[in-house]
Amino acid sequence: MKIFLILTMLLLVPNVVAAQVKQDSVEKIIDFQTRKFRSLVEALYEYSKDSVDIYRACDSAFSAMFKSVNPQNAYYPKAIWNNYINYQVGKTASTGIRTTFFSDSIFIYSIDKFSPAEEAGILRGSWLVSVNGIAATMPNIKQLDSALKCNPGDTVSIKWMNYNSLELKESVLVCKEYEAPSISAYFVFPDKKTAYILLSHFSSNSLNELKSIANELEYHKLDGIIFDLRNNSGGVVDIAIAMIDEFIAKGDTIFKNSARKNELKYEVIATDGGIFENMPLLVLINHNSASASEIFAGAIQDLDRGIIIGERSYGKGSIQKSWGLIDTTGYRITIAEFTTPSGRTIEKKNVQQMEIDPALKLMNPEVYDNLVQRQKSEPMPTHVNVFKSKKGKNILEMGGISPDVKVNEDSLSLLTETLVTKGILLEFAFKNHTLVPAQFRNNINKFLFEYVVGENEMQLFRQFSYNIKRIWNDEMYAKDKEAIRSKLKACFAQYFWDDFGFQAVNAISNPTVAQAIKSKQQAKQMLK
Repeated sequence: MKIFLILTMLLLVPNVVAAQVKQDSVEKIIDFQTRKFRSLVEALYEYSKDSVDIYRACDSAFSAMFKSVNPQNAYYPKAIWNNYINYQVGKTASTGIRTTFFSDSIFIYSIDKFSPAEEAGILRGSWLVSVNGIAATMPNIKQLDSALKCNPGDTVSIKWMNYNSLELKESVLVCKEYEAPSISAYFVFPDKKTAYILLSHFSSNSLNELKSIANELEYHKLDGIIFDLRNNSGGVVDIAIAMIDEFIAKGDTIFKNSARKNELKYEVIATDGGIFENMPLLVLINHNSASASEIFAGAIQDLDRGIIIGERSYGKGSIQKSWGLIDTTGYRITIAEFTTPSGRTIEKKNVQQMEIDPALKLMNPEVYDNLVQRQKSEPMPTHVNVFKSKKGKNILEMGGISPDVKVNEDSLSLLTETLVTKGILLEFAFKNHTLVPAQFRNNINKFLFEYVVGENEMQLFRQFSYNIKRIWNDEMYAKDKEAIRSKLKACFAQYFWDDFGFQAVNAISNPTVAQAIKSKQQAKQMLK
């Protein structure tokens, strides 16, 4: 059914009226409010002393209407709708070039896989000279970013200079939609027979990626998988459910939801033939793991299928459905709330915080102090529902997914944070990548597990940061030396293998990953 006028589209939106007036039907209320809205728009346009952009005014009104019902609802104007849909399935439209600012120049530090820039042979670690004739300088950074993102079909002229050869080149790219890999890094700890897989988001192709990588990693030889969902904000829910099915034996409920409309309710039962059904599993989450990530982690936890490690997840347990309109705008409505197999809800709710009896400080100071500290970092509600896992383990419903093993990431000094955020580590690594011995530059596994940033490289970096960047602190350096060494290695890996190498190095030295290795035996026991 077509929608001919933006102002009449409200007639097609279900459930927009929260209260029912006794003497009128919902249809009459909608009809009256729609006509009133039209008269308000006409009056605003006719009498306002300021010029009125009708599209913009209506977009604002529609957005406010959706948000007034549920903060997860949204209306998307033309400029945003297509980008939103692409993001949901893991697609993007751009040149695929990502830049950073080194000294007085703009550097290309990453090229997206399958992007126009990769197809054109533009090299990571090169200077960006201009984009469509716009000089690559800091005052032009907003124009450059806009040109690099582009729209499908746009022609973009890129002038760039190879850092090593100093050869100036020009590449003409045709912007297109492409789907970058959702699995950002993967490798096997050779002495542990344990695979590490980092999933940045659930895209329409994530399941196919997982199956392909499983064969590449020779999964039948493994005795454990670390599945990293930290900072994974979700994505395609159906794909997340299908990926859970690869780990769960036939017959178990892996997903269910509650909705007002019966046709939107469903429950998913695991099928047989999952390639990882008998593989010890360790799932990593943090406070940025949300939505589809929580569906995955919640199912694994409730079915006693693996160990959840890290921090409590974000707590987004609602499901949105999206509709597009004929004028290339669109909207999404929260249609349901999902629960884990045990029945836990995931949605984070505002709860009344538990009060700690001050007398406890006299009776048991240690317990009192522990509760106070926990209250600061993780507010505790006055009432908590308790659910049972498949094997009878107690699981608390506290919003989000609480890990079985809690791990807090290491805190870093101001020096280390500055070296990262200001790009000083990355700049040094890109400009001095030849410090890495030749035998490590073309073999990522050899680099990951054998290469160590030596004292000579560390001293050269210190001189670079202190003498050129004028940023240093010996006391902080002494405290964080090994962390800085590891981050410098990750930046070298960024030069040679892009984000894949960067993320892989960071994983090897990460305390949450280290805890997962320690917990593998426990994950094995859960399969018995």
